Amino acid sequence: DGRLGSVLTGSTASLSGPLAAVYGVSGVNGVAPQSVQLNSSERSGLLTRAGFQALFGGPTGSNPVKRGVEIYRRVLCGTIPAPPANVPPPKEAAEGGTTRSRFAEHSQNACAVGCHSLFDGLGYAFEHYDGIGRFRTMDNGQPVDSSGTLLLDGQQVTFADGIELSALLAKSHDVERCFASRAASYGLGRAVVEADRASTEAAVTSYAAPGAGMRDVLASLAASRTFRYRSPAAGEVLQ
Repeated sequence: DGRLGSVLTGSTASLSGPLAAVYGVSGVNGVAPQSVQLNSSERSGLLTRAGFQALFGGPTGSNPVKRGVEIYRRVLCGTIPAPPANVPPPKEAAEGGTTRSRFAEHSQNACAVGCHSLFDGLGYAFEHYDGIGRFRTMDNGQPVDSSGTLLLDGQQVTFADGIELSALLAKSHDVERCFASRAASYGLGRAVVEADRASTEAAVTSYAAPGAGMRDVLASLAASRTFRYRSPAAGEVLQ
């Protein structure tokens, strides 16, 4: 339906036989994609899909830091300070404990706590997915804990897992504003600056209209002053 919320919460997927095996879906064979309805208790939206989870997972298992950073930067438009050079790696799975417990211990290092507090919780929400995005309930012999809290739209919200987090993001004004900013940056071919704020806010407002969707955001941006005009370059003489 062209709505951002549907991207973040939809459960319909197009799967081939090999990909269906990753999702635990039976009855899909061969390499030709088939439209299927995923288990809504395991999958809800883009962030719970195997593609996202594998891209920001790890060869030996999940990676909550990579996943959290990507969501914090790309979905919430958060800014992360450059990491110091002396942050040690987390413990290996062979040393015991769940991925979450090992990464939580790692993030308590004095050199890591400052920035990891921004995004680790977002990554922990997707601990029900292993390094390639397969759903799981146990990690290294222990139950998965994917719960957390997040400051969203000026309020502290709680979630039990990636599905609940995705639902919160789908209704968030912060996320809508970030999408408009990202779309503007893509359309302009440059980073969005303070002078573009009125245009991006107008795009967010257009999204709030009844029945509106992502197409309306793009149309609003294309019609905006930011998109249609530019500032004269240094030394440029207007004709």
